[in-house]
Amino acid sequence: MTKNFLKFLNFILYMIFFFLIIILILNSSFGLENINFIKTFSGDEHRLIRLTESNVYFKNFSTDNFYFYGYLYNYISFLFLTIFELLGQNIQNNPYGFSYIGLFMRLLSVASSVIFIFFLHKILINIIRINNSLSLSICLIIFTTPEFIFYSMHVHPDTLQLMFFTIGLWYLLQYSIKNRSLAYIFFGLSLGTKYNTALLLPIISISELFFLSFVQKKSYSKISLLFLQAIIIVLTVFIISNPSIPLNFAEFFNDIQKQSLINKYGHGHTVLNKNEWFEVGENLFGEKRTTIAIFSSLIFLS
Repeated sequence: MTKNFLKFLNFILYMIFFFLIIILILNSSFGLENINFIKTFSGDEHRLIRLTESNVYFKNFSTDNFYFYGYLYNYISFLFLTIFELLGQNIQNNPYGFSYIGLFMRLLSVASSVIFIFFLHKILINIIRINNSLSLSICLIIFTTPEFIFYSMHVHPDTLQLMFFTIGLWYLLQYSIKNRSLAYIFFGLSLGTKYNTALLLPIISISELFFLSFVQKKSYSKISLLFLQAIIIVLTVFIISNPSIPLNFAEFFNDIQKQSLINKYGHGHTVLNKNEWFEVGENLFGEKRTTIAIFSSLIFLS
């Protein structure tokens, strides 16, 4: 009875995911025919489409001095759109070229969100070892949060960044030298997509330091070499995915400073709000659910 119920529950959860993905795909073209309509909901979306449009038209990798995010999201879009042009799709002379580019970039966000959920599910059932139904439920809760849905259906690098980071985490948790190198390649891609990945890498490094020291009992010289290798891999991938940064380092550094202020104060904040992390949860789930989730997490970790 229990097994049959769990099978039925898993089927329902899979179907919910399926229909949600279909809805996101169908909604990808919404509003793209009107530039002013796009600006109403997201200034980032309009800017990122215009930048990619310029890359496609002029056949270059110019960032137009835009370094507020990493440029990998635009580069991937540009490369795939260039392939479509080589296959006969004339985007440059198409009166709906802007909409065509925007549609592809939105679909890239949708695909990234789906792949992120897939790898999160793999981590939950294979590494943390919770049952399939609970894992699907957790993934569904994340997948249906308003902010996640917003970034999944708009032109924005967040879901691609999250996808690369989660894939990297999956490989890192395999505990092998080969997979560790793959992990840091994906961490580098995540950093190249959006710089605030750098805020998560120290947490990863500290966790790995404890694992290498106390679980695998590796020597300090071996640990130092492994960390040096990780730094080299991340920085190399970051530069390869953002090749214009060394040529425009002053502009890049200026945008990094602006990004750090936003991470510290939030958009438009003048006073540091130390409780903003809780307010985000409160806005998404309500005060009671957020409080319960925090206490449940503390109990689980203890």
